Amino acid sequence: MKKNLFYLMLLFLSFISCNEDNSMVNAYQDPFLTNNPGSSNKVLSKINYAEVGEAPYNIFYNWVGGKLMSVSTSNNSTSFNLTYTGSQISKIIQTTGQGTQLNTTTSNLVYSNGILASINGTSVSSTSNSNFTTTITYNGTRPTFIKRNYTSGSTTVYTESVAIEYIGANISKANTLFGVPSLQLNPIITFNTYDDKKNPFLTLPSAFSISNFFINQDAAASILGLNLNNFTNVSTSGPGVTPTTEVTVYTYGTDGYPTKSISPDYTLQYEYINL
Repeated sequence: MKKNLFYLMLLFLSFISCNEDNSMVNAYQDPFLTNNPGSSNKVLSKINYAEVGEAPYNIFYNWVGGKLMSVSTSNNSTSFNLTYTGSQISKIIQTTGQGTQLNTTTSNLVYSNGILASINGTSVSSTSNSNFTTTITYNGTRPTFIKRNYTSGSTTVYTESVAIEYIGANISKANTLFGVPSLQLNPIITFNTYDDKKNPFLTLPSAFSISNFFINQDAAASILGLNLNNFTNVSTSGPGVTPTTEVTVYTYGTDGYPTKSISPDYTLQYEYINL
């Protein structure tokens, strides 16, 4: 599958819990409060993902009672099922692949004073089982460093982390590090410019975005859901990385949400519903 390094990193960098309580502060004003709704009533419901040279497919976001309950794809490549305790996401079960390639990841989310503090869980496939722990460092309500360690018994088998910098209400840089202990890759993604429109991924729960910060799944979830706006120019660099810069062009609806985005290797079309 043809992918440039930047988009691979976005995939690895893979959704502020929505609920019925209208007294909660709108996260479009403060996108970093992890249990506030991303918009007053409009949420992302579907993405059509088309990559150059590949068959397009759809990503469906299923909302029930003002909460994101599941995510699925038309090609059955992945699915997410969310469990809530009150208004907070307490568990996420993700399945990827099919048959002998099936992998199931169970994430248990732990909160402190209403903020997602840590995530632990298991990753199970036909060939391997591992446990993982995820630590999250904040500056106020903004996550600035997320690290996940996978272990088999007492041995660390894989680690992944991202250091996040912000300018205003948007991520300006994501310094990623991932791999087995003996070989770590370190791509650095710099978001050079943003538009002034609404980010569709901000309507998804931020606890979902943070929990899936390093899930390799095309466009379904990412820490980019913490942004207020949409990036338009982005660069990738780092040790051993061929520097690249990409431009994304958006088409918007009358309410300021994107309906389409075009990048060199892929096109996304967005649909929404009102809760």
